[in-house]
Amino acid sequence: MQATGESFYYATLSLQAIECYNEKSLETKSEGHMERDIQKKRKQRRRKKSSAAPLLVIFAMLLVIAAGVAVWVIRYAPTTEHGSLSSYYTQRTEDEACVVLNGQYLEPTEEESVYGRFIDGNFYLEYSFIKDHLDDGYVYDGTEGVLRYATDSQIVTTTLGATTYDVEGQQMPAVGTILQPEGDTVYILVDFLTNYTDITYFVYTDPYRIVVETAGYEKTEATLRRNAAVRRFGGPKSLILEDGVQGEKVSVLEDYGKWVCVLTERGTIGCVMDRQLKDKTTATTPTKLEGRTYIHKHLDGKVNLVWHQVTNQTANARLPELLDATSGVNVVSPTWFQLSDDFGNINNLTASDYIATCHSRGIQVWALVSNIEVKVDEESVLNVTSHRDNLVNNLISACTSAGIDGINVDFEALSGSCKNGYIQFIRELSIACERADLYLSVDNYPPADHNMFYNRSVQADYADYVILMAYDEHNATTEPGSTASLPFVQEAVAKTLEEVPADQLVMALPFYTRVWTQDASGIGCSAQAMKKTSEYLAEHGASASWDNGTAQNYAEFMDGDTKVMIWVEDVASLNEKMKVGQQNHLAGLGFWKLGLESPEVWPTIAQYTN
Repeated sequence: MQATGESFYYATLSLQAIECYNEKSLETKSEGHMERDIQKKRKQRRRKKSSAAPLLVIFAMLLVIAAGVAVWVIRYAPTTEHGSLSSYYTQRTEDEACVVLNGQYLEPTEEESVYGRFIDGNFYLEYSFIKDHLDDGYVYDGTEGVLRYATDSQIVTTTLGATTYDVEGQQMPAVGTILQPEGDTVYILVDFLTNYTDITYFVYTDPYRIVVETAGYEKTEATLRRNAAVRRFGGPKSLILEDGVQGEKVSVLEDYGKWVCVLTERGTIGCVMDRQLKDKTTATTPTKLEGRTYIHKHLDGKVNLVWHQVTNQTANARLPELLDATSGVNVVSPTWFQLSDDFGNINNLTASDYIATCHSRGIQVWALVSNIEVKVDEESVLNVTSHRDNLVNNLISACTSAGIDGINVDFEALSGSCKNGYIQFIRELSIACERADLYLSVDNYPPADHNMFYNRSVQADYADYVILMAYDEHNATTEPGSTASLPFVQEAVAKTLEEVPADQLVMALPFYTRVWTQDASGIGCSAQAMKKTSEYLAEHGASASWDNGTAQNYAEFMDGDTKVMIWVEDVASLNEKMKVGQQNHLAGLGFWKLGLESPEVWPTIAQYTN
């Protein structure tokens, strides 16, 4: 019993110890599980966090890409929106036809008339536009409603309302009314223009426009590689003006780098990308009209002309004695014809004995016609067609009936308002002179801005000779100076040769000088004949010395309280100036005027004219 009790006691203690151990083990195990669970949860949370981060990055990247695409679309994606051609070609009036000339769209200013019109199914161009850009040969007379044009040998005429035009008496039909008046101007049928002005043109509607190319216009042509939008400006967001078709020809107008400006076959000016073009080549607008041939009558040798101032029949009678003092002269130009009114009538001082005297000496007579002696309205004479015709007819009639050899035109101090009528007068007189076998020469000032409308280049086309009056460098309206210094003559010849061929240019020099005076009352001058200058200087006990600057002898002295200055014209000064004609191979020489010269000049002149 006692042993059993002790066994029980120890058994109980062992069970308690085991329970206690188990409890502790359970506690320890429970704590380990909890720790592992915590760690596991932490790892799961870390895994969740680490897996969410890439998603956020990807999402952010997608947002950036989407934003970039949106910006690209907004900024760079080509628009498919079309614009109206009227956004480029502007029209002031419903019938205005916009004009593209040699690849350039020309817009009139607010002050100008519109350049083109579409009237009754036909296209027209404005008169001033034609003269400024295409052909200056058209001359419109607003007073009588007449349009004139001169070729090298024919005169063309049409009138307001006419559907035909006259070519030397033959009526030619047109496709419509040739002239359409509008305010102060007139519009000319484009189809009519192509008879005389070498152009190629294309017309389009909606809006009305005319594409004009002049003969000889060089351009770059190319072909569209594929269908391409022709845009208003260079850039994909610019509105589309035309849908270009693969294989279509275009003219390349300007190169902007990636973009180029083109003119399409349908008359649209716009931009395409350069890579959309292929087969670039250079093309030239063809010549359709035959070239013109201007025939000029020339003397066998150099011209040696002298003007003879004739104001009455008594002056005609002095010719033989004046000619006796000369040598080598082959043309005399007497001042026989003067405009007498505003309608093309003339005063006539011709003399048959005078002509016979010249012809007996082998000298031709080129009668001068002047606008100086009688005050007339030159605008009326030259700009009104019937008055101009009357003048031409009167001159030709007077010359042919008297046996005169030629006409010398000396119209001085014209206003710019006469420019169209004046040069048309030269054209029409030239054609009439050619038919009458008469020489035609035209006198001109040295070229200057205020007289360029005399249009020496057109004169040279029609006249046989163009005469340069290389004098009056200084006159009563200027400060004192030479009448014709060497530098002045050299410059005048050089500038005239820019417009006139050397074999048609006659250089005219003065047989006179000016005596300049200066005193308390001011400056004055008077003309002095060459032959009397030496005598004048001798009378005043003065002498002249050579001035290298002007290539003349120069004299200066006091006559009481008056200072006297003379730039002398003599054999020495003429010799230096005549060298200019020789060096430039000019057609000859002329001199104003017969009777003022010193006899010793003629042998020197002969050295340059024989």
